[in-house]
Amino acid sequence: MILAAGLGTRLAPYTDTLAKPAIPFLNIPLFYYSIALLRAGGFSLDECIINSHHKAEQIRILADAVKPSHVTFEKEKPLGSGGGVWFAREYFKNEKDFVVTNGDEVILPTHIDLMSQMLQQHQGSGALATLLVKRDPRVGSQFGGVWTSNDREVIGFGKQSPQAGLEGLHYVGVMLMSGRALKYFPDGESNILYDAVMSARRAGEKIEVFIDDCRWYETGNIKDYLIATGEVLTELKKNPQDPFLSHLIREFAPQSSFVSDMVFADQSAKIDAAALLSGFVVLGRGVKVPAGCMLHNVVVRENVELEARSYRDDLIL
Repeated sequence: MILAAGLGTRLAPYTDTLAKPAIPFLNIPLFYYSIALLRAGGFSLDECIINSHHKAEQIRILADAVKPSHVTFEKEKPLGSGGGVWFAREYFKNEKDFVVTNGDEVILPTHIDLMSQMLQQHQGSGALATLLVKRDPRVGSQFGGVWTSNDREVIGFGKQSPQAGLEGLHYVGVMLMSGRALKYFPDGESNILYDAVMSARRAGEKIEVFIDDCRWYETGNIKDYLIATGEVLTELKKNPQDPFLSHLIREFAPQSSFVSDMVFADQSAKIDAAALLSGFVVLGRGVKVPAGCMLHNVVVRENVELEARSYRDDLIL
């Protein structure tokens, strides 16, 4: 299941017109990064459940790339990460295991079989749920963590450790679950970690983590989205044949490439020779950059025509 019903309020005003999973990252909708991660791990996606609420019609268009799929619609309000699974529970009730992932994450695996290794651990451990995590020094200070014992078992969640001697790890939004986990989801809106997973743990169920040094990038707000863009472009410049990222671009943005040092553009973008581009710049399909236009650390969505002799920096346009 791919969770795609959120409002994306921290990325406003861009999410006023786009669902967050439809926001482009290197000219690829964020949604397809989750799709590519699952495919790389050997998941066939023969049956994919996607929830929707905000800009639901855009989610349906994105879902066309993973046919056959089922798109659920949370009409009144988004039901949260747990409520989305609960609302779609009929699709999972006969499944031994299923995967739940956010539809707006940028995760670049350091090894292509990340998800298959995670599945192997999950099915061999007997855990009700296995969470994909990575070590991050910001856990416990800038954001909450998954607090685990030495044997990978989850003890709790939050900014502070529930007890001494635990390691705080960062959950990157991907989880494998046993079909029997459905009985721990409450009715209606809920959080998959604090409500469903912790309910299962209190009932004596085993919850584990799979620790991997994957490259995870924060894209939830404009500042972090732009930082992530620069970092991923730098990674791509250093390693243009990265087996995951290069394949992702060939499939979902085949007309995009570097046109200069840190300018990544669709081939239909028009850049006047007298324009000045610095830092990093990403240009979508049909973008026009006229003479005298100066861009610094800017992402421009498709079909935008910029003003001559204008200066823009640290923006999504």
